[in-house]
Order: sequence, then C-alpha cells, then structure tokens
Amino acid sequence: MIVVTGATGFIGSNIVKTLNEQGRTDILCVDNRENKNNDLIYNGWSSIEDFYKHFDEWHTVETIYHEGGISSTTERDKTLIKSRNQDPTCYLIDKAIKHDFLISYASSASVYGDGPSFKEDQKLDPRSFYAQSKAEIDYYAAIKLLEHPRAKIQGWRYFNVYGPGESHKGSQASPIHKFSKQAEVEGAVFVFKGSEAFFRDFICVSDVAKIKTQVGHWHNGLFNLGTGHAVSFREVAELIAKKYSCSVKEIEFPKELEGQYQLYTRADTTKLRNIVGNYKFISVEDFLS
Repeated sequence: MIVVTGATGFIGSNIVKTLNEQGRTDILCVDNRENKNNDLIYNGWSSIEDFYKHFDEWHTVETIYHEGGISSTTERDKTLIKSRNQDPTCYLIDKAIKHDFLISYASSASVYGDGPSFKEDQKLDPRSFYAQSKAEIDYYAAIKLLEHPRAKIQGWRYFNVYGPGESHKGSQASPIHKFSKQAEVEGAVFVFKGSEAFFRDFICVSDVAKIKTQVGHWHNGLFNLGTGHAVSFREVAELIAKKYSCSVKEIEFPKELEGQYQLYTRADTTKLRNIVGNYKFISVEDFLS
C-alpha cells in the first residue's frame, strides 16, 4: 500500500494522479479536507489525526509520500510549524526505519537562503521559520541516515513548483499561476520592481510527481528537485502577457518580504541527474504554450 499525506493539496493530489497513471490504486489518502477531485482513484481515506493515532495498524505500507503540513513560507507561528511540519515528518522517518518502508518527504530550496550556491551538502542558511523547519527536518534525516545507512529515506528540496492544482493556494501559489490569473481577470500582469533581477528555478508539478514516484527505493538521501535552469520573474510575466495579449505593470516590493526573499534559485542537479539521467523537464515556455 502507498500512503500520500496532504492528498488533496497541490503536490499530493498530483502524486496520486501520477500513481493512478502508473496503474496504482492501492493508495491511502491522508488529509482533513474533503476530496473534490473525482479523477483520483484510491482505496482508502483517513483524516490526519486518525492516520497518526492508528499508524501502527497499517501493516502493509510500502511507501509514504509525505506532502502534508504547512506550506506557507511566511507562517510566523513557530509552535504551529513544529507541530505540523517537524514533528510529523520526524515521526514518519523513525517509523520508516523501524518498519522498513520508504519515506519520501517534501523539503524546500528555502533552506539555502539567498544562494548563489545550491548543493545538497553545503551549509544551510534558512531565513524564515518555515525554512528553518525544513532545515531541521533535513538535519534529522541526515543523522538518521548516518546511523542507518540502508534506511529508505528520501528528502526532496523543492525549488519553485507550479502547474495544475494550485488554485487553492492563494498568496502561496506560484508566480506562473498568479500572473495567469491576473492576466485573465485584470487584463495585466503585475510584477515587483526589479523583477528582471529576480530569478527562480521553476519546476512543473508533473515533473515532481513523475520523478518522485519513479525513483527506486534503493536511492536514499537529500536531493534537489529543480530543473537546473533559472528564469527571471520578468521573463515569466512577459511570456504570460504575450499569451493573454496584455501588458506588464510594475508594483512596489512588499516590505514584509525584505530579508527573507530569495533573489535567485537554481538547483545544482548533479545528484538528481545521477538517478534520473537525461530526464527532460517541461520548460515554463512549453507549459504556457
């Protein structure tokens, strides 16, 4: 049996969809939100609370794709972040070691801070409570892997994920989604001043789901999950403006993001390429065409 936590969320729902496309339906979906995606096929549903309360009753777990938790990068409640992000992930890492199943969990490129280097083994520089929580989880996973070298633990440092299924994320949705909505509703795309100097490694959620579900259990460790290619916010805005035949307008940079906003991200994909080979990523331009 495969477990997907955060199964109605952006990445979780795409993982369930991809598993279905691979012929897997023996899936336990874990989430507190009602499933509204009739396209997803699974054979079990559990609330988050019941899943952890009765965890030891699940005797046939093969893999857990752990996508549940707080995804807001601006959350400031440290106690909430610890209880929703750190504690459950570390709990599942321990269970994966004890019961010999794969735990494939979501980390974040935010652990690196403001770059310009993004290598899995470098010193981390998290600049928000959210990023710090992901760094603490990664440290915990790394220690456990040193103690248990054969443990089936995969931590994936997501870069900027975008694509189908992120409409519910609001302010946390990708610029690609937000710019597209602006173009549709307001007839213009709004970017921060200086956005031609803000670069991101944008990765399509379908690539995230395919890679995570196809990597073998024998690969363990921490991996960057990005394309290795950076695109400026301005370039993305121009692509969307062209698609919708609208204009690009500049707005002031929000003061609340000063000091924790990454100006540049680009995954070092050396480790990733060692396990996925010449995988061809979907480009932003191809996605928008």
